[in-house]
Amino acid sequence: ESYVSGFNLIEIHKKYFPNTTFENLFVDHFDSKEIQTYLHLLAFYIATEITILDIPTIILGGGVIMSEHFPKAYLESIVKKNLYSPLAKEKFKVFYAHPHANSGIIGATIYAKNYLSKIQK
Repeated sequence: ESYVSGFNLIEIHKKYFPNTTFENLFVDHFDSKEIQTYLHLLAFYIATEITILDIPTIILGGGVIMSEHFPKAYLESIVKKNLYSPLAKEKFKVFYAHPHANSGIIGATIYAKNYLSKIQK
């Protein structure tokens, strides 16, 4: 999380691309080493979670991924390349949360807490 969070992307922006608006970071610097490293680490993180949890479908959300110029299709292709199992690659699906204040990690925590409270009754 410390490498692929929005906070880390803000630091990358400040350090390497201060003259670019944050909204255009993925457009203007898509091929840069820093942005490519960020995207590949994010994809590896997602592929690892898919492998550990043994799930074919994920829901992604949060400020960075929900931003207008985020390269979703590119990220999905890198995730798929990092999946070990041919079956996982075949069944891999991504859904995106609706843009909302709770569509990232906070929303996932709220959803999990609500879900667990229902099944524990």
